[in-house]
Amino acid sequence: MLSIVSRYAAKFAPKPLQGLPQSLSLTLDFNEVIHGSDDEWNNVPGGNIRRTYLTKTTPPTVIGYIDYRVATGQIGLFFIHDEAYCHNGLGKQMLTRAITDIRTHGTATTVWGVTSQNHPCFSNIWNKRAVWKNPAHFSVTGDGYSIEL
Repeated sequence: MLSIVSRYAAKFAPKPLQGLPQSLSLTLDFNEVIHGSDDEWNNVPGGNIRRTYLTKTTPPTVIGYIDYRVATGQIGLFFIHDEAYCHNGLGKQMLTRAITDIRTHGTATTVWGVTSQNHPCFSNIWNKRAVWKNPAHFSVTGDGYSIEL
């Protein structure tokens, strides 16, 4: 019985993407551009951060980005442009870097983002580390994920 299950699992297991390693590293495989601007909503100079990730090719291609506010813990835009790069650990690395910056700033008690619960890429990233809440944060009306710091 075990060999039938093993053969079935091998036949229908997700195949690695052609040309992409199973696990990608933001540090090793991509260039990171960090841009800060003033968070005028919360009156925090340099409080809006965007981390953009580009391929190391010439010309570079944008793979994804994450925007967040360090003072409130809000994850604004969080996007990987190419589905081929989802499920390789990039989203988790992007979110981890944002959480590190938010923790370092020291004012937010939660990290949160308004999103759909069944988003094909990002529900997986959030779901492993966060709790689904309605609303995602007391300051908004939309559902989303929240992580207590």
